[in-house]
Amino acid sequence: MCWDWPTGGSAPTSKTDRRSGPRERLLLKLRPVRPGDEREYAGVITSIHGDEGVDPAVLQARWQREKRLPQNQGRYLILEGGQTCGYAFWTRPADWAAGPVKAANVNVRMIPGRQSAQDFAWILTQMETAAKSSGADVALAVAREDDDFHPGALAACGYCVDRLSRSWRLNLSDRAAELLLARSSARKDMARIGIEIRSLDDTADESIWRELYGLAAETIPDIPSTFSEAIPSFEDWLARMHEPGVFVDRIWTAWRDDSLVAYTYLVYPAAGDVSTAYTGTRKQFRGLGIARAVKLESIGQAIELRKHSITTNNDLENAAILHINSTLGYQPLPGLVTYVKSLTS
Repeated sequence: MCWDWPTGGSAPTSKTDRRSGPRERLLLKLRPVRPGDEREYAGVITSIHGDEGVDPAVLQARWQREKRLPQNQGRYLILEGGQTCGYAFWTRPADWAAGPVKAANVNVRMIPGRQSAQDFAWILTQMETAAKSSGADVALAVAREDDDFHPGALAACGYCVDRLSRSWRLNLSDRAAELLLARSSARKDMARIGIEIRSLDDTADESIWRELYGLAAETIPDIPSTFSEAIPSFEDWLARMHEPGVFVDRIWTAWRDDSLVAYTYLVYPAAGDVSTAYTGTRKQFRGLGIARAVKLESIGQAIELRKHSITTNNDLENAAILHINSTLGYQPLPGLVTYVKSLTS
């Protein structure tokens, strides 16, 4: 489906339109993304925030996977006069999380100079309508706290702040010696309590992946969230673990005898920041420094691979990870704000 707004005419200029100077508005279109749009979509992201990047190959892999369940999402390029000026999407999980509320993700992003409160509201309404038709009770949208348009546009559309998270960057170049020393010390600490830390290798069989998935499924519900986080199927989770930028030998695991107790990994995209993808520790093994130890293995490996920095993002209620980040020397960046709106009223 391709939407035009308004049907048979031109959109009225919004008073909050940020375009410089009066001009006649062109017809706005929403066109579903298709193979070959990955670079265009990634370019919009970087146009909005120059310090953000996404690997087109990652988008290609995710869109290919999403094609198996087209009823669960819609992704669009926003076109004006044939020129791309943003993107929009709505997504829902394959299976709703346990709980009374069914949450879907929606968003609209428009490049600076093409932002219009009226256009934003019209496009967001299309995303909300599709999400509601899929069974969603609430819509969630995420904005950077330092964005000068996006948060206000969401608030004007009836969205309220739900949660805050902190983004961080760890400079590896300046602190390499200190971090490698910390890794060495953590290895000794883990050996004293009978924890073996090792990376996976190319021979990892399905039983290992099943163990990792089991730990992910066990720890995902512990992620601070207003609405229950849906646990992906093993097949969907495994597909993510084999996306571009995820390398088997860069997945670090901690073991007590033959039992997996923790794991973490970084994503190394061809474009954009190296970032923490996930860290999980079994409840009975928390508080022993294991999460910090596996993170230090990832950090040390990134240093050895000559990476300059690592980014991560954590909910402000995730005190344990925030403490680890602080002690390792991560520096705060503009955080993310999650907004929520009921779709049932």
